[in-house]
Amino acid sequence: METQEETKSPETKTVIQLNTKTNRPYILLGILGIVLIIFLGSAFSGYGKDYVTEIIQEFVDKEVKQIKEEYETSIKAKDEQIAQFLQLLNESDETINTLKKRLTNVEYKIKNRQAPQTNSEIRNRFANLNLTPVN
Repeated sequence: METQEETKSPETKTVIQLNTKTNRPYILLGILGIVLIIFLGSAFSGYGKDYVTEIIQEFVDKEVKQIKEEYETSIKAKDEQIAQFLQLLNESDETINTLKKRLTNVEYKIKNRQAPQTNSEIRNRFANLNLTPVN
């Protein structure tokens, strides 16, 4: 068998040379495509995934830390409000207890009241009510 070069005429050789010159951009694009595929493969390989995962994990940790701080400050503020409300509740309970004692004392006095027997007793009752008796 003869090789193709021996059978080709000189005109054919120039045509082949012209074709290789016009194929140069396609060859360069092919090489560029292969290099691009290699870079993309390395980007999505295990190392690239770990790097992206680390970035995402750092972002998530930062957000979790910020949310925890905001939560703790809001809990502290709410605890302070609860303490204030408990103090107000205790004060109102004390006030209610003293009013109940006074009420029971007044009710006892009402049940055990008797009509005044003398003029001095009438004057003493008016004095206890901060009223000046008319003479």
